[in-house]
Amino acid sequence: MINLISLFLTTENWQYIAFAIPCGFVLLGITIWTIIILIKRSRVLKNNEKIAQENAIRSEPLVIDDSIVDYLGGLDNILRLELKGNTRLFVKINDFKIVDKEKIKSLNIRILEMSDKLVLVNEDIRPIYESLKSAKGE
Repeated sequence: MINLISLFLTTENWQYIAFAIPCGFVLLGITIWTIIILIKRSRVLKNNEKIAQENAIRSEPLVIDDSIVDYLGGLDNILRLELKGNTRLFVKINDFKIVDKEKIKSLNIRILEMSDKLVLVNEDIRPIYESLKSAKGE
């Protein structure tokens, strides 16, 4: 063993050892860093899958019937409809007191109330818009 050490400590070989040791530490650091990044990425992917599953559970299909007109207080209470994208429907309302917000929420539709209109929000609100539009005869 002593002969081996003395062989590496000769004047010709110590330069190689002095170069190899820092390179080994650099490679070890890069390996550890790569493992840490892969672990974090796998955790993020698992969280994204979990969120996607929760959203899939929440996004039940809309049940469309003429009851939405009744929930909004009838045709006379709906003054104007305006669709923004596929997710928001602005409904200008005459009288907020006769709107049944709880029944609208039971249809898996979120409601934002403004001064003179309701904003109905869902992942795909277009079927509700089409139903209300045909009920009003527009």
